[in-house]
Amino acid sequence: MCGAAREQVEAEESVSRRGTHAATTTTLPPRDRLTRWIRPWAVLVALLSECSLCLALWSEPFPGDPLVDCNSLAGWTVERDDAGGGPPCTAVSSLAAGYDGQAVRLDYDFLVEGSVYRGWAQLRYDFEVPRDLSGWDTIRFRFRGEGAKNHLQFWLHDADDDRAGLQIDRVTDVGGWTYWSVTYAVPSRGIEASMIRRPYGWEGGDGTFDITRVKKLFFAVSRDTSREAAAVRSGALLVDDIRVVDSIGRNDPTAFSRTAGDGARAERAAQWIASQQKSSGLVQSWAEETVANGSIPKAHIYDQALALIVFLRTGRLTAAKKLAEALVAIQEPDGAWYKWYRPDEPSPAVHGELWEGDIAWAAYALMIFWHRTGWEPARASSRAACNWLKARIDARNAKGNPETNGSVHDSVEANVDAWFAFDLVGGFDDYADQVENFLLARGWDSWRRRFCRGPYAIDPANAIDVHTWGAEFLLRIGEQARARATLGYAAGTLSSTSLDGTVHGFGSQGPVGVWFEGVGQWVAARGCNADAYLAELNASQAANGSLPNSPDDFGCQDVWLSRWHGVAPTAWCFFANTCPVFSQGIIRGKVRRTKGTISSGTVTVYPKGSKTPVSSGVIHADGSYWVGGLEAGEYKLRANASRCRQISRKVQLSHGEVKSLDLLLPSKKP
Repeated sequence: MCGAAREQVEAEESVSRRGTHAATTTTLPPRDRLTRWIRPWAVLVALLSECSLCLALWSEPFPGDPLVDCNSLAGWTVERDDAGGGPPCTAVSSLAAGYDGQAVRLDYDFLVEGSVYRGWAQLRYDFEVPRDLSGWDTIRFRFRGEGAKNHLQFWLHDADDDRAGLQIDRVTDVGGWTYWSVTYAVPSRGIEASMIRRPYGWEGGDGTFDITRVKKLFFAVSRDTSREAAAVRSGALLVDDIRVVDSIGRNDPTAFSRTAGDGARAERAAQWIASQQKSSGLVQSWAEETVANGSIPKAHIYDQALALIVFLRTGRLTAAKKLAEALVAIQEPDGAWYKWYRPDEPSPAVHGELWEGDIAWAAYALMIFWHRTGWEPARASSRAACNWLKARIDARNAKGNPETNGSVHDSVEANVDAWFAFDLVGGFDDYADQVENFLLARGWDSWRRRFCRGPYAIDPANAIDVHTWGAEFLLRIGEQARARATLGYAAGTLSSTSLDGTVHGFGSQGPVGVWFEGVGQWVAARGCNADAYLAELNASQAANGSLPNSPDDFGCQDVWLSRWHGVAPTAWCFFANTCPVFSQGIIRGKVRRTKGTISSGTVTVYPKGSKTPVSSGVIHADGSYWVGGLEAGEYKLRANASRCRQISRKVQLSHGEVKSLDLLLPSKKP
């Protein structure tokens, strides 16, 4: 739940529904060691500066109930690959220092002799009697590794030897304690959305895994055969704190949290992003990704969208125009963009990869640019991108798969992105409705009250952005309780620390380590303990204003953590300190004059009592306007148009509210 020092802000029921209103851990250099020593003090000072009595609480994994004792080797055995009768690989078990008390350790060496290598070694635990796990819905275990980067497999066997489990790719070298939450189906309770599957070709049992009669569990290290055998020959796996969790019975947050951002830090973040802009107009995504470092500098389309929004919110209109022009220029004839381009010489990426989520983000950002400046090519580009996304839905619908109908991709995140693009660009109501239905019917795990990474019947895994951006989507369609619920699930399954335990945050998936972009998303979405996480995020900001991807250097299945400094984490530091993106407050409507039509004009928004505008937009030829980037609060809106007298209106916004406000401007006398 949320800390006592945080202001609680209930989302009001007046929020509009769309359309209702017109690598391994490395030794730290000396500077980073100093940073980690001062970090707790920096976080404490940041928190105390915001409140007189402060209780900083981090989100913790759901407590769960112990399943297996790792303080003893009783019940544990080791099994080794003998390749059907040949000499087995070396594998031994022992007790070692664990996450809490002792851990069970497996040391392995796949080399048998000469150039002969085996494929796996595993720890096996046998329950004295079959265990009924139907009273829970998740198994969580903690682990860390040493040595080679191989795959970790987790398996359950029932009493008649049916098997179900999963594999986590290239994770066995993770140098610090981390954990993994594995959901499973409970047919007797009607619970689906299971991350564990029966492996292809398994012949044991009767073909139906029985969660009420679990007899064995396994932790296997499987050799990564995509790499040279000698490079992944040996290592160790440590396992501890194996629990069963009832995520369904959790208590969800009753309110969104709110914290005051630091405007100076936000401006430093914006300045650094601006420094990354090249003569092409594009923004280089990662500062350390250079030719000198053996890399190809890249400008990822997603990062361009974030940078464009930052430029617009900070009044950097020249930089915004250059970036918008570059995006329009490199857009494909069919409306798509490749995933990345070369920032100094805009040319399509060699691999030609496209990502639906990036295309939706670019459409969304360019539409904001159009509302701010009235530059018509930006709107045309946004519409072209939405037409491309529309075609993706049509193509997927033609396949007739009920699990994916109405979606641009299996990814829930990509569909959330597409919904916001369709909603903002306008004219795609039917497709926005299809995506909304897909998200609520297929992407939503109604048993655990959370979004899955994909359709729950296909990809029920966990990822932070489906909860953060998904919560903002739910808020926009009036589903406040669901929004808080999916954030509550993320708090108990993805809260994490850096691999050395000094930095608190969220993992992108797993969780493994801390992903700063996800931390910024969490604060922007008003997740629990936002004040503490914002302080942690700000304490990680470099002197030049940039944020690293992570305090760690590590990669495994679907996870990339690096100390490189990038546009995405820095932009999310900006949004965390200012205003969210998808759940931004918006004022929109039509402007008319008492006599005649309006040919041009602007709408400007000021915070209560301030003479400095916080947002503005043009009045379009049809009289429509849109201003966004607004936090909850009271504002003064001023409208100006040629041959009209200026008018002002007071506007009160709740968190994430979309308010419709039509204006009538008195005509000036000739």
